[in-house]
Amino acid sequence: MRSTQDRYIVLMYHGLDSAQHPSELTKKGDLIYVVDIEQFRRQMAYLADQQIHVVTLKDKGQFCSRGPSSVDYEYLPLIITFDDGHITNYTNALPILKEFGFSAYFFITTDWIGQPYYMTEAMIKELNDAGMIIGSHGKTHKFLSDLTKEEINNELTISKARLETIIQSEVTDLSAPGGRIDARVTKLAFAAGYSRLFHSEPIVNNMSDHMQPIGRFAIKRNTTFDEFKRIIKGKLFTLAFARNYALKAAKLLVGNRNYERIRDQILR
Repeated sequence: MRSTQDRYIVLMYHGLDSAQHPSELTKKGDLIYVVDIEQFRRQMAYLADQQIHVVTLKDKGQFCSRGPSSVDYEYLPLIITFDDGHITNYTNALPILKEFGFSAYFFITTDWIGQPYYMTEAMIKELNDAGMIIGSHGKTHKFLSDLTKEEINNELTISKARLETIIQSEVTDLSAPGGRIDARVTKLAFAAGYSRLFHSEPIVNNMSDHMQPIGRFAIKRNTTFDEFKRIIKGKLFTLAFARNYALKAAKLLVGNRNYERIRDQILR
């Protein structure tokens, strides 16, 4: 058994679907990130069976958990996150998380609240009341690193204020849309009152690096169960990081907008 010390892994989900609660998303680029509900249930059951320490970050330097209290595991502590605020986070994910006693982060794009197939304010409030962490995913889902200083501040402050009104509590966590984050965005986010920033680079995080953006491993529809187990054991780190590095280089080469346009054409 190895000591977890202050290292931890973060998983990134988006929507879940089933025959009873389809995602209704149509773009192939979005559907890649919609996980089948039974696949998600199997993953959560595995975490419970292995007694993996599923946590949230309560304060700087502290783990907060609703699961086992030991900090000496074969696996590193694990954090579960969801981006966008899709309605299946409420209809499909919440019941399963509650079934296994897990907490998770839900990052909400506030302009999408109440839109077709996205959560309402009442649903977001219920997530918060159930012990989930509500964070911002921006106001409009625009890539923050592409925006002016004023536009970034609007994305950060307006979304934060609306979520705080909904849950009647402070919002201190931000997930950058598309994982696009840089030193300028980081500085403005901390100035706006956020204390933790999440991106989508697949790295193992250290609690001592609390001023650095937090990396996450994306769980996709085509993520096999064997791959899932290898991710939470830290055994897909090199491959995932190499793939992410190549994609990051492509985005820098052609720009975010051109990259998304080319990606959509290829997937189509």
